[in-house]
Amino acid sequence: MNRLKADQKTKLRQFVQWTQATEPVSLNFLAKANWNIEYAMTLYYDNPNLFSSSAPATVDQSKTIQLFTQYVDKRDGLGERIGPHGMQRLLIDLGYEPIDRRVLILAWVFKAETQCEFSLQEFTNGMASLQVDSIQGLKQKIDALDAGMKADLTKTRDLCIFTFNYGKSAASRSLDLEMAICYWDVIFGARKPLMSQWIDFLYGQERMAYARLEEDRCVRTRMRWNIRAIIKRSFGHERTSSLHFNSKRRYMNR
Repeated sequence: MNRLKADQKTKLRQFVQWTQATEPVSLNFLAKANWNIEYAMTLYYDNPNLFSSSAPATVDQSKTIQLFTQYVDKRDGLGERIGPHGMQRLLIDLGYEPIDRRVLILAWVFKAETQCEFSLQEFTNGMASLQVDSIQGLKQKIDALDAGMKADLTKTRDLCIFTFNYGKSAASRSLDLEMAICYWDVIFGARKPLMSQWIDFLYGQERMAYARLEEDRCVRTRMRWNIRAIIKRSFGHERTSSLHFNSKRRYMNR
């Protein structure tokens, strides 16, 4: 490490901090990526055991299942699923607030389909993909993924795509604007000027869309009233003409 340049030492420290990999493994990934830390992070998360000298750690499946059952709460009425009450206890044990980005990352890694819920398969597959079988191990991996988000834009993009599908209802093709803004605040943190401008623009577009809908509604209402008036006048004229004709016939037949 003494032979490394100052910027390389910084990248190595960052890589170790974000991935929790050993220095030799981190050096191999950075060297393969020509010291492009974003590319090195992508390589690592695509194949974390690429430069591992030992066999990948094994996960105790029974321990994972036992951990899952600890968070299945009967109050949720979801059978063998972790629901809102169990999820709340899980987040407390992990030390995460509900609006923490790491909660979204957790759902993303577990490939959760429903908000505030985990099935047994989602939980066990997620733990296996991270090669952990304990709360401490899970927290360490999720924290490392969160720390590496800024350096890996591909992962950030994938998280955003997941969040879009995760946040919207199954029957909807889009995500409600208010819900989207809440999720952006979770993913990107404190709003920067550009994000604030973007949100103001979207609100403006939404107001314009509502105004157009209201205008169309008023136009349709006026058209209906005009049609009714025309029909009323037409039927009224026919009735008057018929009465006049019948009166004339009676007069001539006298």
